[in-house]
Formats: sequence, C-alpha cells, structure tokens
Amino acid sequence: MIVATAGHVDHGKTSLIKHITGVDTDRLEEEKRRGLSISLGYAYLPHVTGLPVGFIDVPGHHRFINTMIAGVGGIDLALLVVAADDGVMPQTREHLDVIRILGVKRIIPIISKIDRVGEERLRAVESSVGELLHDLRWQQEDPFRVNSQNGLGVDSLRAHLLNCAAQCDTRDATGVFRLSMDRVFRVKGAGLVVTGTVTSGSISTGDEVLVQPGGASLRVRGLRVHDKNAMSATAGQRCALNLSGKGEVARGGWLLGPGAAPLSMCLDVRLQLLGTLRFSLKHLTPVKLYLGSQRVAGRLARYTRETSSPALNAGDDVIAHLLLDEPVPAFTGQRYLLRDASEETLLGGGIILDPQGFYRGKPGAHRLAYLEAMAEPTPDAALRRLLEHDQVIDLARFQRAWNMSQETAALPGINAGRAFDADGKFWLTSRAKWSATEQALVSFVSGWHRERPHETGIRPGLLQRTMAPAHGIPLVLGVLSACLKNGTLGLVGGCIMQPGFIPHIEEEADNQWRRVRECLSTSGAAIPLLSDIADRTGMKLEDVRKATQIAVKLGRAFQVSKRRCALPPQLLEFAKDIIQLDRANAEITVAVAKQQWGTGRNLTIEILEYFDDIRFTQRRDNTRVVLDRSLPARLYNA
Repeated sequence: MIVATAGHVDHGKTSLIKHITGVDTDRLEEEKRRGLSISLGYAYLPHVTGLPVGFIDVPGHHRFINTMIAGVGGIDLALLVVAADDGVMPQTREHLDVIRILGVKRIIPIISKIDRVGEERLRAVESSVGELLHDLRWQQEDPFRVNSQNGLGVDSLRAHLLNCAAQCDTRDATGVFRLSMDRVFRVKGAGLVVTGTVTSGSISTGDEVLVQPGGASLRVRGLRVHDKNAMSATAGQRCALNLSGKGEVARGGWLLGPGAAPLSMCLDVRLQLLGTLRFSLKHLTPVKLYLGSQRVAGRLARYTRETSSPALNAGDDVIAHLLLDEPVPAFTGQRYLLRDASEETLLGGGIILDPQGFYRGKPGAHRLAYLEAMAEPTPDAALRRLLEHDQVIDLARFQRAWNMSQETAALPGINAGRAFDADGKFWLTSRAKWSATEQALVSFVSGWHRERPHETGIRPGLLQRTMAPAHGIPLVLGVLSACLKNGTLGLVGGCIMQPGFIPHIEEEADNQWRRVRECLSTSGAAIPLLSDIADRTGMKLEDVRKATQIAVKLGRAFQVSKRRCALPPQLLEFAKDIIQLDRANAEITVAVAKQQWGTGRNLTIEILEYFDDIRFTQRRDNTRVVLDRSLPARLYNA
C-alpha cells in the first residue's frame, strides 16, 4: 500500500510521517534549515506481510504544488493533515482537489497540533473537515487526533494503517510496464538510479525499458522495492531502478516496457472542470497537462461547440481535445490534471479516452459513441459497448490504448462479436453489423448485374470504394473475403459476381468463342497464337481477339500474353508439371520446363512469365521458385 500526505504548509505532515515510521523525510539542508518541505520525501513502515507500507510526504506550500502532484499519482490512500489551530486552509482544498481528480478513493483525516487548542475548537475543525470531505463525495472516516510534538495518538493511527494495508486490494499487474520517474540521481559505484511508483505491469532485473521522451533503451541492473533489494516490482509498488545504457533520463519522464502505445501529441479526454473555477475557458485556451510526474504545455479544444455557451465554465463535464506541444506516453483510463498556462490555478482533470486522438473539426456521432464507450471502467466493458454501437474495432490499437500486453490481452467480449482479418490487421465488429454489410454487399452486386447485364461483374477496387463510406474499408474487405471463400460471391476474370451469373452474350459472339475454344482444346500443350487460330478457323483476327477478350472476362480463358490465351485445363497441366519439379527439388529453368512440356522456347518463356505475374512462381536469376502450390487449383477451378 502506498500512502501520501496532503494538506496546507506547516500543518505537520513531515512530523507525522516521522512519528509513524521513525524516518525524517526532509533530506535537504535547506528543508531542515527552513523547516519547510521542498521535495518529495519517502519512508517505509514494516508490515507482517513482509512488504512495507510506503509513505510519500509532499510539500504543502503553494509554490511546490507541482512537486505535490508528482508525488500523489498511483497512491492507495491519502492522509489529510489539518492543523487544529489553523483549520481548513487554501492548500487543504487544493490538495483535496488534486487527489480527488487523480481518483484516490480513500482519505483518512488527521487533526494535528491538538495540544494548541481546546476541545471545542477540535470539534469545530473536525466538523469542517468532515463537511469538506462530504461535499467532495468521499466516504466518511473517523478523524485521528495527533500531537505533533510528542506523537500522542500516532500509535492508534499506525495500527489503523497497518490494518488498511492488510485489506488493500492487489493491483492488476498484467498490463505493459509503466513508471513515472519522480526522482533521477546517480550513486557512486552504481550509476543511474530512478525512482517512482509502478503504474502498471511488472519489471524484473535484466529487463529492457524504454525512456520516454527520448526513446533511449536501458537495462535494469538492479531493483529495490519499498527500500529493500528485490528481483522484480509490480503495479502499485514504490521502487528504485538501477539502470545501465546510454540516453538522457530526466525527472518527469517515463519508463515503458515493450508493447506500449506510441507517443501522442493529441489526446481525446473526458474533462471535468472544478466547480470553484472563477473564470471560463475559451476554445484553444493554453493549459498545462500533468500526467504522472510529467508536465506538458498545450491547448484545450472543445470537442463539440453546439452549446449555448462558446466557452467552458465551472463544473462542466465534457469530452475535449488536448493538443500538446510535446508527445506523451498515455493510455486509456489514465488520470490527468489540468492547470492554467501560468501554473497558478488548478482547472480540473479527468481520464484519457483515446491516447491516439485526432483533431479534425466537428466529430460525428460515430466518433462520439466510440469515445463514450472508451470511458467505461474496464477494457472488456468498453469493447462490449463498442459492439453495441456497431463499431469496427482495430483490436491491436484497442489493446495498446488500454495498455494491455499481448500475452495477457484476455477480452471475453471478443466472443460476443465477429472477428476477422483485413489489410494485415485483426478487427472486431458486432454480428449484426457484419450481417448488414454482407447483405448490402450482395445486394449491390445483384443490382450491378441488373443494370449491366453484359458485364461479368464489378472490379473489387470499385466495389470497395463504393461501399466504404457507409461501412468502412476494413469491414468491406473482411466481408468480401468471407463471401468469396464461402461462395456467396465469386471472382471471375478479376470481377466480383454472383455465383451462376452468366452475362448476356450475343449469339454471334458466343458462336465465335465456340470455334476458338475448339481450336485451343485440340492443340494440347502447343497453344497457338491468336493469329494462328484465325488462320485455322478462317475467322478474322479482330473477331478472334474479341471472342477471347469476352472469354477472359468470363473466366473461360486466361490471357497468357498479348498474343496468346489458354484454357484453364491447359494451364493447370503446365502448373502441375512445375509443382512436380519443385517437389523433386529440380532446378526450374527455361530449358528444363521446355523439355518437360515439349513446347517451343517462346511459348515456354511466355507461360513461365505468366506464372510469375500471377504469383504462382517467382524468377530468381535464371531459375524459378514456387510461391504457392495451391494457387493453380484455386485459380483454374480444379
């Protein structure tokens, strides 16, 4: 369990941690001289489970709010320290806003400096703290009273924290490793050391990590978890990593494991502005984004502007864009904070919906439905909601967005949809969407036949372009591929057609093809030139060409070269001989094929080049290799 302090400056946070753990978290000489915490402090409390409770002591002064924010990301519990003599102060409220936006679900109120006031004042302060937590919708916890001088009341608080640690839920460590670096320093004899709380995943000694920004690849030489040597660390644990390798590493950056989503300069987010905000935010207002311990400048853009107010106002809960000056490594569900550009005022925050967002003007209902689904608390819930809205989901992109490692990307919701591959990727959509697209595709091809009875069918590229606006290219490709495999549609002569469809051919053209086909079928392996067919049949060369062109479109023949065509059985026999040579590990050259087929050199070369064109074979220097033995049987309907 990781615990962080919160509260106004000089309310006794550091003193409290010292009484609980025995550790003075003010390490710097300036901190000791001024009695003021400037940087984050760390301490650990032993626990019977063997894993200590980690404490992060944050500065309370307004000038160091950035440091405070860097320290409270990923904590399990906050200790809200309020001095009995001062009561609730400005930084009390600001710290509470920060930890509420960052999703900290549990707060234990601590009333410190109880030796300075009487009972009536104590009760008044406890009441005001309780009201404040109630207004911010935290579950009420009984306050602990402590004396910051002698430690009175600390023993019961310590026992309560140890009990909380025993009941603390274990973090899910199945995601891609992420750690936001809140300290970076060098140790003599060890080298580079970074510290932080593991946001997700796990890490072990010997693993490679990527530093972002920068992209340097470093190796983990050693690990300390909660101030003890360890071989590995998992989500929710404080750890220090001893790293080796070259590259710039700075506080505020990230360590990422393999498989993390790429960096992005545009985030689509859900944003809730504080209800206490005293000014409005115009479209493209400059802001500062806080992500872990990283700070990045950017602009806040409204996602939709069809409201009564052109600006964002206090308490607004909206979907928005963050257009950043620098790329960040974000993921869906990650919490963030926004402050104004001068870093004086906390504006609000929320969760990231799409780490690879895009800003292209007014979004459509389809995009809004996607983002609203991504606001679900788990990836499986988001996936199911996307399917309910008939979205077409790029599964790899979805898993990267949710920071899921490929080894552990278990999504039961996949079984509720229709998975398919298209364009080298795996996709998912609802069964209803798939069925509707299939019906639309078949109906379109049927309509094409009615309107163009003389044509074989429609070219695949034109079909895809026509159907894409309503269904999207990946889904059209997936459905089309499935229809071709199951026989719902056919591919003949490079055209998509309905099975059994026969284009209307004039009787004269049909008679001409019969004469050409008879000539080809009686030629065996000696496939004649088109000019030879004209001589043998007594037809005009122009009529022979016209007849063969129609036959090729209908799949009755195949164009071997500009001057020669062949029937499917003829080409299948040639292909079988090539496959036989390939299985015998024979060298497939022009001379070998010529001898095998008993054909002339020119015909042999034309057939071999035709086989190269259809990707049955591939020429390598003076020989051929077979690329796909099953292609001839599929192509020639064997």
